Amino acid sequence: MVSEKTDYAYDLFISYRRADALRLAKYIRHRLQRTHLRDDLLNRLPNSLRVNAERELRIYIDVAYERAATDFLTQKVIPALNASRRLLVISTPAAFEDIVDHTGARSPNWLCQEVDYFSARGQIPRPKTLWSCLDPAHQRTAPWSPERQSAVGLGGS
Repeated sequence: MVSEKTDYAYDLFISYRRADALRLAKYIRHRLQRTHLRDDLLNRLPNSLRVNAERELRIYIDVAYERAATDFLTQKVIPALNASRRLLVISTPAAFEDIVDHTGARSPNWLCQEVDYFSARGQIPRPKTLWSCLDPAHQRTAPWSPERQSAVGLGGS
C-alpha cells in the first residue's frame, strides 16, 4: 500500500475560468485563508495536527502567484497541481467552454485540463477532489460581487 504524500507546497489548488469566476476564486481564497478553528477546538487536537490547523492555508490560484505566458500551463500550472493536496473546482457557465484559437480550432480550456490532469494522477493517493457548483444568477448579491468585495477590501481586478 502506498502512503499518502504529506509534503505539499499547497493545501488547495483553485481551478476556475477567468471569464466568469475570477472574483469568486479570489473571494474563496481570501475567506479560506482567514478562517481558523476556535481555540476550544484547537485544544482538543493532538500537537501533530494542531500545527497545521493553526497556520494559514496555502492556496494556489494562478493570478496570485504567477503571470500568464505561452508555456504557462506546462511550466506553472502543472507543477502547482503536483504540489497541491486538494483541488477545488468552481463550476460556472464558462467552465466547460472550449478555447477557440485564431484559426477557429477548438481545444479543452485550462480548467478542464487541470481537472483531467489532477484526476489522472493515481500514483499518489489523495484526499477527495472538492467541487463547488454555483448559480451565476445571484452574482450581484453574492459576497464575491464587485460591490460586496470592495466593502471587504477585495475590489479591483
